[in-house]
Amino acid sequence: MLSTNWHLAHTLLSPYLNLGLLLPDEVWQAADQGYRSGAVPIASAEGFVRQVIGRREYVWGRYWQWVPEHRASNELDAHRPLPPVFTGGSTRMRCVGTVLDDVAAHGWTHHIHR
Repeated sequence: MLSTNWHLAHTLLSPYLNLGLLLPDEVWQAADQGYRSGAVPIASAEGFVRQVIGRREYVWGRYWQWVPEHRASNELDAHRPLPPVFTGGSTRMRCVGTVLDDVAAHGWTHHIHR
């Protein structure tokens, strides 16, 4: 991730996967093809496939297993409103400001930022 490149991350695939325009099988096959052709090192291909298929698909499945009850859960017992920065206010925290600017500009931010 670079502050000069908002889209240099694997999760740009998420909207396409979430909408069914791209299938997880297509993603891992492309990564495998990249590895087998020598264009992608095995560590990169393996890490990418593990994140997309292993982590993403696991969490996606758990989400659908728990909805709608999960929406109403409040495991941290949080009741205070979000700070103003999350609803249009400003901040001097560069890290938070950068993430919120990305969300406003692109409707997306990297999962590490979240």
